[in-house]
Amino acid sequence: MKKSSLFCGLIGSALVLGSASASYGCPAGLTCGPADVYEVTVHSIELCTGTDGTSCEGAAIVGQGARTFDIASVGVGAEVGSYATISNLLAGTTYTHVRVTVDTSFDIRGTATVVGLGVCNTEGTPGTAATPATVAAAQALATSTLVLPQPGALAAITAAGTYTPLGVVHNGATLTMVGALPAPITITTQAPSIDIAFDTSEGLGAANISGACGLFPAPPDIVVTLN
Repeated sequence: MKKSSLFCGLIGSALVLGSASASYGCPAGLTCGPADVYEVTVHSIELCTGTDGTSCEGAAIVGQGARTFDIASVGVGAEVGSYATISNLLAGTTYTHVRVTVDTSFDIRGTATVVGLGVCNTEGTPGTAATPATVAAAQALATSTLVLPQPGALAAITAAGTYTPLGVVHNGATLTMVGALPAPITITTQAPSIDIAFDTSEGLGAANISGACGLFPAPPDIVVTLN
């Protein structure tokens, strides 16, 4: 599983202890493949004390402000370490969810295999002839700017059927993703480091749209580790 560290070596007076993750999986109706470039503009990352499915109760901001990152890059941690803040995490608080707000437009490079079409890639060419034969060939592919469609833009894309089950709300220009942590994590007065990583091994979604490749950004998994 490919992970890219976003926040490293940040020390504070009150932090969460342990490791937690939010896993979204491949959206219904798509097949997903790896994205080795996944540029996304992040607006905020928050930890939540609870949720009704899409809200973030007791939100504590971990990162805030529009910044564009390639979250598939293993070197992204050094670039964006200053984005994180830990001052909003209060001792004695237990967090159960994480919420991320990002743009609905993504620059992605990758491939995904679709039944009836073969391999779809971000240069828009379906079929097995487009399958990269080597790592170098894969890296020669172009990126595509993929926009997550609003509910109703395609017959198969609905708020209730497509986004709500993933804890995603489409706001037009931005979207928010809420995921449950595998176990509640509680703030203590110790001072460990914090690391937030994204897994883009299923970052490119694809579907057979009237005999052609339809490509969509798929939500990355999020891993939060505090040591």
